[in-house]
Amino acid sequence: MGRMPLLALLGVLALGVVDPGGAQTQPDLQRCRLEATQSKASDPVLDLERHQQLNPALWTSAGQLRPVVAERLLAIAAAWQRDALIPDDLVSDVLLVGGNANYNYTSKSDIDVHLLVPLDRLGSPRSLVNEYIKTKTKSWSNSRAIRVAGYRVEVSAYANPIRADQGIYSLRQRRWLVTPRQQAVRTITPELRQQAGVYQRTIACLIRNNAPNASFETLLAELKQLRKAGLAQAGEFDPKNLLYKALRNSGDIDAIKTFLQARTDRQLSTP
Repeated sequence: MGRMPLLALLGVLALGVVDPGGAQTQPDLQRCRLEATQSKASDPVLDLERHQQLNPALWTSAGQLRPVVAERLLAIAAAWQRDALIPDDLVSDVLLVGGNANYNYTSKSDIDVHLLVPLDRLGSPRSLVNEYIKTKTKSWSNSRAIRVAGYRVEVSAYANPIRADQGIYSLRQRRWLVTPRQQAVRTITPELRQQAGVYQRTIACLIRNNAPNASFETLLAELKQLRKAGLAQAGEFDPKNLLYKALRNSGDIDAIKTFLQARTDRQLSTP
């Protein structure tokens, strides 16, 4: 086995793959990571889209949401609310957030609609309420093919807006609560492409070798933590968040979830 480049070895150590003291954990994940790091395969191309205007399919040139879009999104939000059994008096506002409320939308961007709801009033413990909302969001998204202006619509409920430093539009009030702004786009560096390639090859290796659930779950938790740390440190264009988005847009994260779901279905089924 050839020598691992110092940069790659440092990356493996930082990700917790190798314990400097000699202890090893998650052998399947460790083996796939080492294999992915040493691979000579080409790294993926990471594209960032940044526009000079908001998505013209949804917004006018003056930055106003098209009335037919606003009306349809409110109707969709109301339908999801009924499905989730959330009382009307608990919904203080309905917000449009995410890429399609900012300048970084892509052809794959969802239209993210968030109901503002005091989740602590839906019941306790809070962890069960959060899981219930996530389940309702996922089941709605998976069982419906609703599109507005050609974009998928995803609806959920939150106690507060997720990203206060990005554009937030009130569908009920028909006005911006936080006006979107242009941000400098960081250059996609060779190091970032290399990291994305290692993750992609690691995921493929785990699936190919039918790795245990723990290996996949560890990797998913790590990716979520990377995104959380990146958003907290520098926002949308932090390299950690860009790495997460690249793997999400490429379908690699969904591939893990699909693999685990299929395995669970097989385990719970009978001949």
